[in-house]
Amino acid sequence: MFRPMKLVSKLALFATVLIALASCKTVEVLPDPEPEPFDPDKGKVKGFYLLNEGPMGANKATLDYCSLADGTYTKDIFAKKNPALVQGLGDVGNDVKAYGTTLIISDYTFSMIESY
Repeated sequence: MFRPMKLVSKLALFATVLIALASCKTVEVLPDPEPEPFDPDKGKVKGFYLLNEGPMGANKATLDYCSLADGTYTKDIFAKKNPALVQGLGDVGNDVKAYGTTLIISDYTFSMIESY
């Protein structure tokens, strides 16, 4: 017995497989470019500050500094520059913005604005 729907479904499957195979192409894989070594004398960047957010409620946020000129890394530079300050940076340090020679640090749980 002749079944036209079975023939149509087989032809549709054959056409789909044929189109899928015809559309395949080889992809050229390019090698990763070699990274350029960092030259601190090339730009104006002398170093960077790193804000570490502390755990909530522990007053453990810290500010570190990395000097690119000599490769030194200073931990908790805020506490070293402000030894008389007892409270620290706060609980959860969120962001640092540079405004001229001033760093502005936002803290999630700190409810006042202070300048040092």
